Formats: sequence, C-alpha cells, structure tokens
Amino acid sequence: REAVSSLGGPNPEGHRPPLLTPAPARLLPVTRQPPLRSRFVSGPRLFAASFLPERDGSGGGSNHGHEADPPHLFGSHPTRGGPGLQRNHAFRILPHQRLQGKVWDSVSGDEVLSLAHKHIVKSVNFTQDSNHLLTAGNDKLLRIFDLSNTDAAPQEIAGHGAAIKKALWCNDDKQILSAADDKTVRLWDRTSMEEVKTLTFNTSVSSMEYMADGEILVITYGKTIAFYNALSLELIKIAEAPAPINSASLHPEKDFFVAGGEDFKLYKFDYSTQEELESYKGHFGPVHCVRFSPDGELYASGSEDGTLRLWQTAVGKTYGLWKCVLPEDLGADNSEQMYGTTPEIKA
Repeated sequence: REAVSSLGGPNPEGHRPPLLTPAPARLLPVTRQPPLRSRFVSGPRLFAASFLPERDGSGGGSNHGHEADPPHLFGSHPTRGGPGLQRNHAFRILPHQRLQGKVWDSVSGDEVLSLAHKHIVKSVNFTQDSNHLLTAGNDKLLRIFDLSNTDAAPQEIAGHGAAIKKALWCNDDKQILSAADDKTVRLWDRTSMEEVKTLTFNTSVSSMEYMADGEILVITYGKTIAFYNALSLELIKIAEAPAPINSASLHPEKDFFVAGGEDFKLYKFDYSTQEELESYKGHFGPVHCVRFSPDGELYASGSEDGTLRLWQTAVGKTYGLWKCVLPEDLGADNSEQMYGTTPEIKA
C-alpha cells in the first residue's frame, strides 16, 4: 500500500507509514510516521513553535498573509502565581503596523495588556515566575517589562549592531542570551545590564534554544548546529547538516537532536557522535522551527507550507492521539481508515 502524506497526497520522499505492517514471513517495524497536522488557516507561513511546560499543548507563530511582514510569534506560558500575571496567559507579537506586544489570557482569550514598542518585535520570553517579560526586535534593544507594574518604563539594554532575532532568560533568570543579525550571540548580566561575553559567527544565527537542564545552548547558523555551555559560552560540540538549517532542538534526555531547514526535510542526529540517524520529508516548504515537548515524547515542526506537524519520538507507541495497531488487529474494514489521510487538527 502506498503511504499517504499528511496533506492527503502521495507520500513525499523518505516518508513512511506509522503502523507495524505485515510482511510475508515477518513483521517489519516502521521507523517513521506521518505526523499529526494543524493548518493555520489565517496565513501561509509558520515561523515559531513551542510546547507548554508540563501540558499537552503547543503554540505556533505564523505570517498572517502579509508576504512582506516579519514573522509573528505566538506562544504561551503557565504562570506560577506571581504578582504580575495570576493565571495562564498567552502572548502574541503583532505586526509592525501596531508595534505592540500583547498579553492574552489563554483561558478566556481576552487581552490582558499591551506593551508599546518603537519597532518590530521578534522575540519575547517570560521569567520563570512570570513577573517580567523580555522583548527584542528590529530596534536592536533588549527590553525588560515589569508585569507587576506595567505603567513603569521598561529597562533597556543596548549593544547589538543589528536587529535582534532571539532573546532568552538563562541561569535562573540572572542572565540574558541574545542573537542578532550582526552575527553575534551575546550574554548579558541582568543586574548590571552589562555584556558578559560575545560569540561571533561568519553568518547570521538562524535559531537559538536554551536548555536549563545542563545549561546547554543550541545555536544554528548556515549548515551548522552548535552546542555551547550557556554560562561560559564555551563550545561543546558541532554537527554539520546537508542543507542550511533554520532550527534545531535537543531531546530532554540528550540522546539525540532534530533539525529542519531549507530542503523541506527533518534530520535526526545522535548527540554523542553527531552521526545522522535518519532524514525524512513531511513538509512542502522550508522548515522554520522544530521543538521537543517537555517529556520528549513528541516534537513539533513548523513550515513555510503553513502547517504545524507533531511527530512521535518513539514510533509505534500509543501516546496521545496516536494508537499502535498490530497487524492482526487491522481488519479489512478499518485498513482504509488507518492508512488513509492523517488526522487533521484545525487551529
């Protein structure tokens, strides 16, 4: 039987069905499954994806139909009862026409507050207690908003020479990491607001992921996936991919990592040896973002094709919306249903 992709057409190269399929003499385990798909009907491109900590959910960001607009970021963060935000809230960065960062209540959908900026915002990140919000964008500034006193002017940190793509809290929110189009990644001290150390690359950084467990920083640029100590910015190891990479994510157990980029493919590498374990297609456009779930059971990928796809880490395992069906349980009546189009989740 021909495998069917998540868009309902013939399966792309390297794409394999999700179930254990019968063979003449033995059972052949299949190592890659069509992903669950969520299409963002409001726009064609998806630039960011993130899982909610300790929750079965994810957020994504898309370009809402404006080809010249910058990426929009959408995500969510469960608060921990601090004085700033008392419930679960989501954040969304609006396009440049409004130059605002908005905080939304993820339960009711109501807007909680609006944070004015002077230019396009490309990155937002909450502190662990949800009392402060870090933003960055095209005006080359890092801003720290006190969410318990939203009338106060934000603290500002200057130093980058070009637009900032990503800004993250690290080291228990004592430091800040930022990546910009000036081909640098910088580490800042939150208290002194001074630069601690700078990494310089030969091309712009395309993505940056911070893992608090082990203080590992994952940076992608060109075809390179690099791992650094987040506190010292000392290089740990480097892996090279066959194509330009836009995003990479390290599994919570640090056994392997996944990456996606300009050739529409997802790659899986062994973290210890940097050996490529497999590659496969599922998207019909460049992959802009990949991210593991907190429990490591899933990873999400977002693409230029406007879809967010969820992939199982251990294929053939019953988990969430996936159900493992053995050949003897797969009758003629439901085989068409099981091997037909992949379930689609409308967002």
